[in-house]
Amino acid sequence: MKTHKLMPGVHFLKEVLQDSFSKIPSFRQNTQNIAASKFRSQNEHKPSAIQQLSLTRNASNKSTTNLPPSAADNVGKQQQQQQQQQQPINNQLESTLIDWMKPNEDSNQSEKEAIVSIVPKDSVESGKSKVKLSRSAVEKRCKQLVFSLKSNSAPVSQALRLQEICRHLLNYPDSNGLMTDFGAVPILLRLSHLSPDKTVANYARQALAMLGHCGPPKGDGIRILSIDGGGSRGIVVLEILKKIESMTKEPIWKSFDLICGVSAGSMIAMLVGALQKSLDQCDKVYKKFTTEMFQRDIWGGTQRLLWTHAYYDTKRWNAILRQVFSEKMLIETSQTKGVPKVLAISAVVNTPSILPFVFRNYHPPDRWYRDYEGSCEYKIWEAIRASSAAPGYFEEFALGQYVHQDGGILMNNPTAVAIHEAQLLWPNEQIQCCISIGTGKYSPLTPLKDDSKTITSTSLRTKITRLIDSATDTEGVHRLLQDLVRPDVYFRFNPTLSDYWHMDENRPEKIEQMRTDTQMYLRKNEYKLKLAIKSLSRKRSTMKSVKDWLSLQYLLRK
Repeated sequence: MKTHKLMPGVHFLKEVLQDSFSKIPSFRQNTQNIAASKFRSQNEHKPSAIQQLSLTRNASNKSTTNLPPSAADNVGKQQQQQQQQQQPINNQLESTLIDWMKPNEDSNQSEKEAIVSIVPKDSVESGKSKVKLSRSAVEKRCKQLVFSLKSNSAPVSQALRLQEICRHLLNYPDSNGLMTDFGAVPILLRLSHLSPDKTVANYARQALAMLGHCGPPKGDGIRILSIDGGGSRGIVVLEILKKIESMTKEPIWKSFDLICGVSAGSMIAMLVGALQKSLDQCDKVYKKFTTEMFQRDIWGGTQRLLWTHAYYDTKRWNAILRQVFSEKMLIETSQTKGVPKVLAISAVVNTPSILPFVFRNYHPPDRWYRDYEGSCEYKIWEAIRASSAAPGYFEEFALGQYVHQDGGILMNNPTAVAIHEAQLLWPNEQIQCCISIGTGKYSPLTPLKDDSKTITSTSLRTKITRLIDSATDTEGVHRLLQDLVRPDVYFRFNPTLSDYWHMDENRPEKIEQMRTDTQMYLRKNEYKLKLAIKSLSRKRSTMKSVKDWLSLQYLLRK
């Protein structure tokens, strides 16, 4: 990771001057007063520059009064002409400076991101190394950064200090425990709750997320949403979410504290959770993906499969993801007030054994041991790209020191990981509701043929198919959780489909058939759905709310 300057010098000067010009029209008067006081303090025993200028003007006036009337009139006219000539130039310079200070709506997106974003855009490029600091140097730096927040200063200065804290936590994520020990959490809470400046409050919320601090759940306990992978069958998930949203009368991101997804589920989790998109918008985005990406090209696909082990054009897939999700960082989504914790899961394949990797929009608390490797320093599109790199469909994705493939090859049902992460974030809270949504299953009812011959072996194709089905099985995790979690807490919705559809299905009539099958499944399981909504909608008890308020007031006054 490469450490950059906080922001370009010109942009820094511009932002500081913008803060000063916000005080117009008192800006000019304040500047003159400050300059005059500084001159007086530095030149106590001799006439100041202002006094000398005044004496010069008085002398010129006296000399003018001693002249004959006609000559005095000529001198006065010349001075007036000079002032009139100088005034347009001064006005033009002043207007140019003020126009430069105003936000430029026509500036391109890259320039805006260079000023607003707190993370350098190339901070996550592979092969970039950062300066390594010793343990004592990191501890000293943490102490300095926390101490700098305690001083009362202008919002611009506070925002810059918060940016530097976030930068430090990205470079040294294990130092969040030191920051917490030095008292960063109470200061950041005060800034996030009490600061009138939105930029300062947003950066404070981001710093809190990077320290592993999170407020109490919005309900009576932790509410979890887990989404399976399945390619274009993710349309099934969207139909179920639409039904849940219509029954709760709340957007999905407001109904859950933690949203987890794998493969296609990671895309839905990022859209509805991290970016707070409506389900109609998600439907349009998903339709764009399936129609533009899963276009059959037998000749080109066969060539790519032989050379890159990917049937579809991975470069085009990258371009589509970057177009939809731009360059927004995962951790930047935590700036929004009330945003849920969101995570996506991939599989790391360049290690001795395949390991899960968790992309988060937060950093887990330092006080607890984490079972899963992960990070919050990557971009949203990179997390989705890594989590959906299905072997044979797309190329594997190198990111940092790891090579990622589709998380579904390891855990296509991420509910267990979601529960583990929730317990790290809220160790003293019970799980109120956990809803797991699958992308559909095909269970043919046709019995096996009663042949006279006994089958003693299977074909190679059957062996490979069964192996893939076993690796991507989602019902095994479901049966395990069904035995371990109370039935009024854990709910699984996985519709039975009328046909077997591959993850790259893009025919419009087949997509509509998936919707029809899902709606029929929801009608048949309406009672189960009502139980899930009842559990999901339970409000936080009065006792817990009072306790949360007292804890917050204690931290704000600490």
